[in-house]
Amino acid sequence: MLFLGTSAMAQNAAEQLSHKIADKMRDTLDLRTEQRNMIYGLNMQLYHQKAQARSESKSPDSVRVKIQRIENGRDSLYKAVLTDAQYRLYLSRKRSLINNN
Repeated sequence: MLFLGTSAMAQNAAEQLSHKIADKMRDTLDLRTEQRNMIYGLNMQLYHQKAQARSESKSPDSVRVKIQRIENGRDSLYKAVLTDAQYRLYLSRKRSLINNN
């Protein structure tokens, strides 16, 4: 029973984070409702892929490599949803966050 509760809590946390990311991108990039919903879906998909990588791998190094591969695909997934101008702004904002500007 504890496992089900923990799993449900993790799923809820993933949904909350996916909503937060999608809403932030909606506000920052002026996304249409359809785009925002697609970004939410992509974030949930990435969450499930990362959870699967964690459950399948016993080695922390292996998990880290698998998760990095999943994260490396995020931009290309977003690019398919965003307009060219939105994608350029997304990359610019991402670089600023990474560089703490």
